Amino acid sequence: ILPHAKSTATMLAPHDGWIAKFDTFSIGMLCVELGAGRTKIGDKIDHSAGLRFLAKRGEHVTNRQPIAAVYAADENQAHSAIAQLKKFIHLSKKPVRKKPLIRDIVSGKIIPFSWQARI
Repeated sequence: ILPHAKSTATMLAPHDGWIAKFDTFSIGMLCVELGAGRTKIGDKIDHSAGLRFLAKRGEHVTNRQPIAAVYAADENQAHSAIAQLKKFIHLSKKPVRKKPLIRDIVSGKIIPFSWQARI
């Protein structure tokens, strides 16, 4: 069982709309700032820190609906993370096409690959 965070905060949708995009790189770096990840092997990980998303890409959300939760070491860190997260989750005023959960199925067929083809 993981430890409980000392502080939590909830990001609310700023207006009605559809979840259009997550800036996943920036969200990942935010997790590192919270202590949930590391940039080098010796960095300590805070197992109580992290994010939880309450809405998925393509879902319709209403004004002030909770869309993400932040788990942090203190209240200032949690509120700072919410402010950053607001820049990393983009809403659209128009419906967004949902992407399929399964993009492709890997088969046992061997396909020749050449590194030269990628350059």
